[in-house]
Amino acid sequence: MVGKERSIRTRIKIAKTKRFFGIPLTGSKPKKKFIKKIGLKKGALSRQLNIPQEKEIPMMLLNRIIKAKAGDTIMNPTMIGKRRIKVTRLLERRAIFARTLKRLPKRK
Repeated sequence: MVGKERSIRTRIKIAKTKRFFGIPLTGSKPKKKFIKKIGLKKGALSRQLNIPQEKEIPMMLLNRIIKAKAGDTIMNPTMIGKRRIKVTRLLERRAIFARTLKRLPKRK
C-alpha cells in the first residue's frame, strides 16, 4: 500500500506542475500561435523607412524605433534606408508588429 500511495502522490504533483506550466493534461496537441489576418498594408514599414521590400529590416533598427517615444527623431544605426527617422505612433506600431512577426517561427 505504501508504494501505491507514493505513486498517487507523485502523479498529483506532476499533474499540478503540468497545469501550472500550461501543458495540457490530456494527450491533445498544444495550441498553435497565429496572428489573425487584419487589414495590414504590406511593405508600408519598408516604404516609410526607404528600405526596399526585398531587403530585411534590421532588428537593431526596429528596437531603436520601439524604444524611442513618438515625436522623437532617431539616427538610423544601420546603413540601409533613411539616416534620420522621425518616430510617429504609427511607425512605432508597425515596428512592434514587424518585430513580433520576426520572432515567430517560420512556417514549413
